Amino acid sequence: MSTYQDQNDNNILKIIEGNTHLFVPTRSMSEKNPPRSPAFFNPMAKISRDISVLIYNSFTYSHKEEYEFADVMSGLGARGLRVAKEVNQVKKVYINDLNSKAIEIAKRSAKINRISKKCKFSSEDYCLFLGKHSAPKARFDIIDLDPFGSPAPYIDSALRSIKDQGLISVTATDTAVLCGVHPKVSLRKYGGKSIRCEYSHELAIRLILGSIARSSMKIDAGITPLFVHNTRHYVRVFISFQTGVPMADENLGALGNISHCRMCGYRELADINVKCPNCDNNLVKAGPLWIGRIFSKNFLKTVKAYLGTTKAFSDNICRWIDGAEAECDLPPTYYVVDTVSDRLNIMSPSPSKVVTNLIQSGFKASRTILNFKGVRTNASIKDFEKAIIEVNSVCKST
Repeated sequence: MSTYQDQNDNNILKIIEGNTHLFVPTRSMSEKNPPRSPAFFNPMAKISRDISVLIYNSFTYSHKEEYEFADVMSGLGARGLRVAKEVNQVKKVYINDLNSKAIEIAKRSAKINRISKKCKFSSEDYCLFLGKHSAPKARFDIIDLDPFGSPAPYIDSALRSIKDQGLISVTATDTAVLCGVHPKVSLRKYGGKSIRCEYSHELAIRLILGSIARSSMKIDAGITPLFVHNTRHYVRVFISFQTGVPMADENLGALGNISHCRMCGYRELADINVKCPNCDNNLVKAGPLWIGRIFSKNFLKTVKAYLGTTKAFSDNICRWIDGAEAECDLPPTYYVVDTVSDRLNIMSPSPSKVVTNLIQSGFKASRTILNFKGVRTNASIKDFEKAIIEVNSVCKST
């Protein structure tokens, strides 16, 4: 990311992110917590915008039709402007934010990128903006929903403004709610209870997906998760929206609960036991939430095919795509090697070595992109503990 001082305004910098020039407030680049005035811009979200550009390019890859994209809560328009500049198949980008000052800065950025004719700017209430595009011929092909805090108030409006087979991306920054700090708030906002555990970020993703699925079913439609990712302060999901009662019924079967034992780490989807079968401790329940796949293998193949045509994305992002492909067929929830090792009171081994041991023992296993110390596997907690002990023993003897 390159930065240049704006000669006409000391309060504004010009930066280059991806292939796009952006005007941003100087304080956004210098302060730990970017201010919301005069307009919000988070430089730390660059990787999220990089991934979005990759997903949107992949979604439109090898299609002849042109697409319309909506950045509903655009701030300075960084994501929408990058889509207009860097996603060739998108013919029109709607950039909307309540902050009119942010929109004025976004217009300046569009001008220097020579994409003004491709962009349509507005400063409207978010649900009102989406409502204006809820008629069948006015709907978007792609909607990006990236609010401050919870996306829950806007999901219904977004679903009514997306075309059949369209793509919606949703960001949630209220991770304390979704990760079990405020389970009642999670139940109220997302329709499912959250719990604190080592895989809370996956539960957060599944709670959001469950909420979107339930809203879709209300209008006889359903969703297919394409890709998800998370950082410390947000989780993000990309879903394909499909209309029709069969799809709604299919989604109904992908909703359930996950029960977890805080004592030994046991977890189950069956929702049968009140007590843990391993240690007889009480189980705690997360949900209702999405218990189906959170990655689409077919879509990830398309992403990899698109990556083969460009060198615009970092090795780290390419590894994420490879990692997601490796884990997409494995069961919900992952084990964190450090957490299990601490419980066993032994040294924590390499997650990759644990994966190798599990595979050699006949299990399916992979690292997960949701936690760099996490391992997704069909092995039970007892078998996972055994793998850690065996790897630890081998390491000590060499």
